[in-house]
Amino acid sequence: MTDAQQLLLQILGAQLFGRELPDFDGVDWPALVKEAEQQTVFPLMFSAVESRLPEELVPKCQSKYFMYAGTSIRNAHQHGKVHKLLAGNGIPYVIIKGMASASYYPDPFLRSMGDVDFLIDKSNIPAVTALLKNAGYSTNEKSDHPAHLAFRKGSETIEMHWEPNGLPEGEKGELCRKYLEDIIPTGIGYDTQNEHFIIPDTFHHGLVLLLHTATHIINTGVGLRHLCDWALFAGKTEDAEFRALFEEKLKAVGLWRFAQLLTRVSVRYLGSPEKAWAADNAEDTDGALLEAMIGDVFDAGNFGRKDSERLNEAKLMTSGKSGTVDGSKGVLFKALTEKAYKAMPVCKKAKILLPIGWIVAGVKHLKLVRKGRRPKIHVGKMLAGAEKRRNIYTQFKLYQ
Repeated sequence: MTDAQQLLLQILGAQLFGRELPDFDGVDWPALVKEAEQQTVFPLMFSAVESRLPEELVPKCQSKYFMYAGTSIRNAHQHGKVHKLLAGNGIPYVIIKGMASASYYPDPFLRSMGDVDFLIDKSNIPAVTALLKNAGYSTNEKSDHPAHLAFRKGSETIEMHWEPNGLPEGEKGELCRKYLEDIIPTGIGYDTQNEHFIIPDTFHHGLVLLLHTATHIINTGVGLRHLCDWALFAGKTEDAEFRALFEEKLKAVGLWRFAQLLTRVSVRYLGSPEKAWAADNAEDTDGALLEAMIGDVFDAGNFGRKDSERLNEAKLMTSGKSGTVDGSKGVLFKALTEKAYKAMPVCKKAKILLPIGWIVAGVKHLKLVRKGRRPKIHVGKMLAGAEKRRNIYTQFKLYQ
């Protein structure tokens, strides 16, 4: 880690868990500010260091902070609008991710906000779609996303989910769906900025957080914002309660070790409260793994903000939509074959045409690169990055 990265972790620990602020002598302020932005934790950083900032950086940083604050306040009001629209029309729902995570922060408006994500029963999709359209939102109904549909109106973006992102395929995915069956009826009310909406209870919020973090870490990657979300959630849940709510279920779906590792990273690097459950059956090699995990967070930035090629790397580590990392060396062949099937469906029946399918898929990708819709591929860097990340992620034992 760089000095700026280490300092950022100390600042976040002070803001979130009441730790002492570090010494600010000799700080590379531009590097600290840039890292905080790339990790989407700028408001947390700024609120701690505003009085220490060099005079020349104050106007720009203040302006940026007020922009984030304004976005978060507007986001809260958008949540309230969604509640009034859905509850007013008898549609049960629950907010997931953003504001649900912010509710665990000492000040919810220090968490950077994006869009509004809400979850409904799949049977209510037509009714909610009609309500949102009547309210002035538009959407691309041809979207083939398996879990949500995005709606937009001006600068507002809201996502209607019928299940959380990141559910794995097969038996583990079905078990997760079973655990999530009562996420809506068990939701609890939350009030902020004179707005009211429904967020998940402790168990369901924790499960959604883990699924969301797992799917993003093995794709574009996660930044410190995700780690802070989990650190606060795990830190505020007592050991006995956490075990009672999560241990049996997370072990059954293969997320218990991942939850332990995220918590231990939070303890080591953010100073969150130690949790006995997270240290159960810790392996001797886990210290090196925790270091690799925080390094991966810094390499990625929020949703891969620091490295646009991470999504290409992910395609060399995973196959299909299983939600797991493939440790085999044949995953490159699998990834190329899936691309060929999509570009030339006839290849599924006539495997002899696969080499042509690979070429067609490659040409299509190059066209998207020229249009700026896909990042350029640097094969050597991509292969090295995929191998490095595979070595980290296979140790999570996700969904095993």
